[in-house]
Amino acid sequence: MSNLGEELRGEREAKGLSLDEVHESLNVPVHYLRAMEGGDSPLVADSFYVVPFLRRYASFLQKDPDVCVARYLADEVRKEKQPSPPTEPPPTIPVSWVVAALLAVAGGAAVAWLVLL
Repeated sequence: MSNLGEELRGEREAKGLSLDEVHESLNVPVHYLRAMEGGDSPLVADSFYVVPFLRRYASFLQKDPDVCVARYLADEVRKEKQPSPPTEPPPTIPVSWVVAALLAVAGGAAVAWLVLL
């Protein structure tokens, strides 16, 4: 199965249209068009907002909007199910260092108390 974004981009390019021309025709923001064609856009926070634009874009390209939305949502679910890379646990401080630091502070406080008396 081909990638939906590549398919949309291919259809648009086959019609000789730029993203700006599609934007002018559909009034869909260019960053949403880029996101639908597979590019990551930091301006597209949630796929919920992409779906209405995708329906419009698919119809414009003479593709079945329902099929395109179903493919897009299936791709999104697959992306969410991919395991995230393992993260390293935060570094820990050895207990002996903590004990040594507490003893140093207590010893310094004792010396200061004795000197000030």
